Amino acid sequence: MLSLCKTLLNKSIQDLKQQGAEKAAYNHLKSYKSIDNALNNMFLAYKNDEIIGLIIPQLLKDNLGAINYIGVIPAERGKGYLIDLLDKGIRNLLKRNVNKILADIDVLNFPMENALKKVGF
Repeated sequence: MLSLCKTLLNKSIQDLKQQGAEKAAYNHLKSYKSIDNALNNMFLAYKNDEIIGLIIPQLLKDNLGAINYIGVIPAERGKGYLIDLLDKGIRNLLKRNVNKILADIDVLNFPMENALKKVGF
């Protein structure tokens, strides 16, 4: 798992250097569109008409789902948007008959760990 994370991180850094920040971010987001009809199940958080967060809940199989991606821009972290996004993602999965949701996070991502605990994980 650790080597996979390092590989993904190295690819992201390489993409960033080769493509620039905006294009690398666009291509990364575009890759999520192929996930489980993600366009219909991708939710954005806004503040003053600016996107500040994103969640992509994913149906894995039958009754099993996952929060594939969640993020809030650094300037807006710690303001409760993560909880709101998790709530939206969980509700979306429940509407899709999911009864088990996986949450997989980096071991040092304490804000996400705390947010997941707040919503019952």
